[in-house]
Amino acid sequence: INEYYEGLIEAGGKSEYLWDLTLIGFILVSISEMPAMVQNWATQYEFLKGFYQNFNPGTKEDDMIRSVSEWSQFILNQYDTLDLSILEKCPKNKFVPRGQDIYKGVAPEVMSIVKAIKSTTNLETIPITEQRGSVKQAADITKGWYPEATCHIIEKHILPHQLNIRVYLPKIDSWNVPVLLWFSDWCIPNLDSQSHICRFIAHNCNISVINVDQRMSPENKFPDGVNDAFDTLKWVYENADELGINKEKIMVGGDTFGANTAASLSMKSRDEQGPAILLQALITPVLSNNRTSETRELYSDMFFIKEQTINEYFDHYLGDTTEITNPMVSPLLGDHSNLPDTVLFSAEFDVFRSDSEEFCEKLKQNNINVTYRSYDGYTNGYFGNLYYKIGQKSINEVSILNRL
Repeated sequence: INEYYEGLIEAGGKSEYLWDLTLIGFILVSISEMPAMVQNWATQYEFLKGFYQNFNPGTKEDDMIRSVSEWSQFILNQYDTLDLSILEKCPKNKFVPRGQDIYKGVAPEVMSIVKAIKSTTNLETIPITEQRGSVKQAADITKGWYPEATCHIIEKHILPHQLNIRVYLPKIDSWNVPVLLWFSDWCIPNLDSQSHICRFIAHNCNISVINVDQRMSPENKFPDGVNDAFDTLKWVYENADELGINKEKIMVGGDTFGANTAASLSMKSRDEQGPAILLQALITPVLSNNRTSETRELYSDMFFIKEQTINEYFDHYLGDTTEITNPMVSPLLGDHSNLPDTVLFSAEFDVFRSDSEEFCEKLKQNNINVTYRSYDGYTNGYFGNLYYKIGQKSINEVSILNRL
């Protein structure tokens, strides 16, 4: 009951009948399983208000203070004659049919991580900037889990901002191979955390991979990160011979927020007559901050990318909140003509899947070649994660890049 009460307060509940709503929610889940626990406190709050208003028409709020036993008896008396269509009238809610588990269909290895995280520190209580050291430490600990993917590595620094890049060549004498510029995050540096993925792609696809460590937010606001990506793209094109790559076969890609950078870079290079990009490889991409998309409402509080985290990322990234509609921030809202061929990997429980599907449709409407994959049972963070059964498979399937 306390968890319910605190959750509804977290959702902004301030009404005089908040305690009533708390008891209704607790009782419904406990004895009727009717709502089967909706996905977050905000929608739970809206649901309970709808239930309250539908079953108590014309009753003043201050007259409805009931005890647990009174509410239990009231609900039990009504239960056999409940019109379940009332539930459909409750705003902004997605319901699981009665008796079903909201985690039904989730891969067992994903559920084991969900349970482990729930039993440890809540990451939302740790500022993103303070997670940087933990990410590097985790990368150091887990690097031994991955099979050796032999490749030749070169470290470079690019002016004007002394950007660090790491070049992964499939062989020390590689020459004239395609290249993939890889991005991973807006706020957490990724050269170390992404090393195993870059090695795998370079080795499995027989291409060069350049991991770009662009300036991070919140210290550097939009458009610094996209500009760094564009500067790197131009530098790679101009230094292709030195790097042993084919400047006519430059690709861009990334995972989640890094995929946002890659998609934005494709648009920026098109609009500013930069080097041609042959293909964009987008893994569970963030394509807008659309808080009302179907999968965002359903899954943003179920797994690892929470609603609070998404909003914190955008707050860190943007100096001016009106930039949220800028296509360089929200590629879903941009012009989708004359963009590169696209490989997009999503997942059944990907928070951003609705946006990804819409993005793919817009590309197809503009005659862009699209290869789309969605992995059943999985959520964000599966790509290259060898704890998951599809971790290696997803890396292997991206080998489509070497067919160019």
